[in-house]
Amino acid sequence: MRLRPALLFCGLFSLNIFAVGDSTQTKTNIAVSDLAGQGIDASTAAVISDRLRSELFNTGMVSVLERSQMQEILKEQGFQQTGCTSDQCAVETGQLLGVKYMVVGSIGLVGHTYTIASRLIDVSTGKMAATANVDCKCEIDDILSQSTVKIASKLVQYFSPVQNNEPPKPAVTEKPIESVEDKTNIPKTLPVPSSQVGNEKKHSPAWPKITLGTGTIVAAGAGYLLDVLAKNEINKCTDIAAQYANSGSNSGYATYHQDYIGHYNNAKSYTSYRNILYGAAGVLTAGFVISFLF
Repeated sequence: MRLRPALLFCGLFSLNIFAVGDSTQTKTNIAVSDLAGQGIDASTAAVISDRLRSELFNTGMVSVLERSQMQEILKEQGFQQTGCTSDQCAVETGQLLGVKYMVVGSIGLVGHTYTIASRLIDVSTGKMAATANVDCKCEIDDILSQSTVKIASKLVQYFSPVQNNEPPKPAVTEKPIESVEDKTNIPKTLPVPSSQVGNEKKHSPAWPKITLGTGTIVAAGAGYLLDVLAKNEINKCTDIAAQYANSGSNSGYATYHQDYIGHYNNAKSYTSYRNILYGAAGVLTAGFVISFLF
C-alpha cells in the first residue's frame, strides 16, 4: 500500500514537467502591411517595411509572415491591398492571412525629420493593442538600420512572456478546532478488545508528509523568486528601449541592442525555470494530500 502514492507522484510529476516544456514554444503569428509613404516614394517605404518584418522576427518573440507569402495568399483571395490603411481593412487582411495581429502604419518626411507611426491591431477584436512611434532627424539610411529596431522593440513588449503572470496561492491547511469539554474523567487510554489484539491499524510514518510539505514550500518560494527576477529583466528591457528611443542620437546602437537582448534572454530563462518549479510545487502538493489517505 505504501508504494501506490510514490508511483502516482512520479507519474504526475513527469507529465506536468513535459506539459510545461511544451507550453513555452508557442509564438504569436503576426503580419506587417507595407508602411504608407508620405513624402517618400513607395519603393523606399516597401524596403523599410521589409526591414521592419526582419527586426520583428529577430526579437524571437513573434512569428512573422513573409511579404511574398502575404501577396500570394491575398492574390488567391482576390484581395486588393493597395490603399488599405484603415484598421478595419487591416482586420480583413489579417483574417484572410490567418494571423492574430496585424502591424500597420506610415512613414513620412516633415521638413528634415522622418517619422514612423505604427499600430498593432488585434484581428479578433479589431481593437488597437499597442502603438510605436519614432522620429528621427537623420538620413534615410539611419531609418533603415536603427528606427526599425526601435519600432520592433516597442511593439513586441506587448507579447512579454511574463505579462500578467501571478504566482499560485499556497495551499492553506486549517487545524481542526478541538472540542472544549471537561475531559478529567476520560481515561487516557481505552482498553482494546481481546478479539482485536494484534490487528491495530498501523499509522504511516510522518517523514513522507514532512518531505512533501517542505518540498512544496521550497518549490513555490523559488518559483516566486524567479518570477520577480523575470519581471525585473523585462522592466530593464523596457527602460533600455525607452532610453534609446529618447536619446536622440544614432550612436551606441550596438550597446543598447546587446543589453536589450541580454536582459530579454535572462527573462526567458527565469520564466522557463519558474514554470517548472510551479509545476513541481503543484505535484508536491498533490502528493502531500494523497499521503494522508494511505
